[in-house]
Amino acid sequence: MQLFKVKYLKNGEPCGRSYTFKSPIEVHPGDIVQIDTSKKGMVVDEPVDSAWVITYGADKIKVILGILEEVSA
Repeated sequence: MQLFKVKYLKNGEPCGRSYTFKSPIEVHPGDIVQIDTSKKGMVVDEPVDSAWVITYGADKIKVILGILEEVSA
């Protein structure tokens, strides 16, 4: 499972700060993902602070449920 930064979507646009999520599937920056039953986000190209993950606890990080739109390569 990999860790990614995601910004929540508001009116279809990523806004605010980014949050750390883990994903059992491969995602790429720009992908639109389902975060929970009602929220969507966009994967952003930001580094994940591994020291923060260790402090916070990897078991507490929310999971990306799936990809809604993939970035075309």
